Amino acid sequence: MKNFYFNIFNIFILILLTAPEIWSQNTFEIPGENNYITQLEYGVINWTKGKIYATGKAAPSEKQILKSSDYILNIAKTNAINNLILILKTINIGTGNTVEEYTFLNNNIMTGIQRQCMDATIIKQHSSSNRAMEVVVETSMLGGFLQLVLPDEIGQIPQIELIHPDKNKKKQQEYTGLIVDARFIDFKPVLFPIIVSEQGEEIYGSLFISRNHAVEQGICEYIYYSKDLNILNLKTKRAGENPIIIKGLRQRQERKSFIVVSRLDAEKIEKIIERHSFMKKCKVVILLD
Repeated sequence: MKNFYFNIFNIFILILLTAPEIWSQNTFEIPGENNYITQLEYGVINWTKGKIYATGKAAPSEKQILKSSDYILNIAKTNAINNLILILKTINIGTGNTVEEYTFLNNNIMTGIQRQCMDATIIKQHSSSNRAMEVVVETSMLGGFLQLVLPDEIGQIPQIELIHPDKNKKKQQEYTGLIVDARFIDFKPVLFPIIVSEQGEEIYGSLFISRNHAVEQGICEYIYYSKDLNILNLKTKRAGENPIIIKGLRQRQERKSFIVVSRLDAEKIEKIIERHSFMKKCKVVILLD
């Protein structure tokens, strides 16, 4: 499959420096100051939106100058698709492996990822006077990609019916989701974060997550902290109008994808009857700095 992406370059010379005026530093215009962004050499990961963007460039040599604009565009898109695959390979799943490591012994998974990238959408393109061209393509981490790379231990959870022990007791407002304040602990986004207590008990992980929800919208939403956010009154579409907010103390030393919370916060979560319902639906937000 690798040869497929590169063989087209054998008949077309990429001149990456012949048109510096179009290789803009502002290729990626992603709205939302609270989006958590990872900037890479050839693209961007928007962890908040679950989107991947990659750039591709192409310019004709003197011998190829008569080639059509569509031909040059296809070369630029192929370059962008190849970069998209490279970006997806670098993503940390959270199981101790990157996507590339996870798929190393499973060609079917990598083939599925490559097929998804082939269907990436061009969202921006620009050409210069010498017919050099740059494109930006977009694909999603949600859906098919997550279905391929999320561990099998994340399965389906049946419908949960909440049973309130005393129906005559005045009903308190139920929690709608969970927000984990993971600022100041140097936590980096992964596809499958796990929240544990100081005693090592799992607070949020595969036992609580339903695979269809995890695949559809991701195991959590990452939000970048900015000064305009009031943490104590933070409401998001993902975590709902009345989220419970807990603080991450540290990463687990041997597994950086684990967020450790205090025993007090862990006990607070365990007392929430409706936690199974909102955790099953992945109504969890992780706040990062």
